[in-house]
Amino acid sequence: MLLASPSRPETYFELLGRSLNLYWHALGRTILLSLLLSIVVFSPRLICLAVGQNVFLTMSFHDFYQLLYIFTFYFCVLWFLAAAFWRVYCVAQNKKETYISDLKQALKKILYIVGAAIIIFFVLALAAVVALNLHALLRHYQLLNQHNIPASFLTAVILFVQALVPLYMTFIFYFYFPLIVIENDKIFTALKQSVILVWGNMWRTLSLQVTPWVVYLLVIMLLRNFLKLDLHVYFFAINKTPSFFATALNLVLLSFFIVWSISVVLVQLWDLELRKKYSGNQ
Repeated sequence: MLLASPSRPETYFELLGRSLNLYWHALGRTILLSLLLSIVVFSPRLICLAVGQNVFLTMSFHDFYQLLYIFTFYFCVLWFLAAAFWRVYCVAQNKKETYISDLKQALKKILYIVGAAIIIFFVLALAAVVALNLHALLRHYQLLNQHNIPASFLTAVILFVQALVPLYMTFIFYFYFPLIVIENDKIFTALKQSVILVWGNMWRTLSLQVTPWVVYLLVIMLLRNFLKLDLHVYFFAINKTPSFFATALNLVLLSFFIVWSISVVLVQLWDLELRKKYSGNQ
């Protein structure tokens, strides 16, 4: 490997440093794929910018072109993201690959990735339905929103659980993507392995994985407040058509943070696998 493999599980700051090291080596070789991915992600804003209005607000969800765009959007996002993951992995392994081979490798895994993503979507949807029905049941029996301490406490607990469960379930399956792309796992194997790796390491996983995106938000805020730039995190034009300069700058910024985020995912994946190995030997 280009980067020396750790001999033991590492701390948050050790993993963060390792991810930055991998990011430094991978950025130049991955930025093109990351930029393509970023262009796809920002394509709704680019389309609004090109036509001068938010066309997505006027289109019906059942419109054929809307459905075609949604399918193309998510397919390209997953395809380019898988190719970028493979490229960063190859950098870590000191392998020389062409962009064409990266895209071909990603295309071979796309059906598994889509299948796993659909399963996760339905699991999250089922959890949401259960939470909503539980909330409706408690309201029916007038156990919520009563002006007393027990009812207020129960309301707070229910709202907390409703917010926490989707977050927990999202991160419990978090590593299915690299497990499919770089370790050739099939759909259910990748989902199962992700659960095994994250189980008992939720806080460790959450704290490291959100780090690049917290930094990304801070950079956006700094640019907005100090340079007075019209930057927004959202990718659709919500209230007005964004300026071309703001969109282009945000697009480029995102492409840089995508490579770091991928580096963080891979570094922590290998750390969690090492933790699993250590726990199995004890």
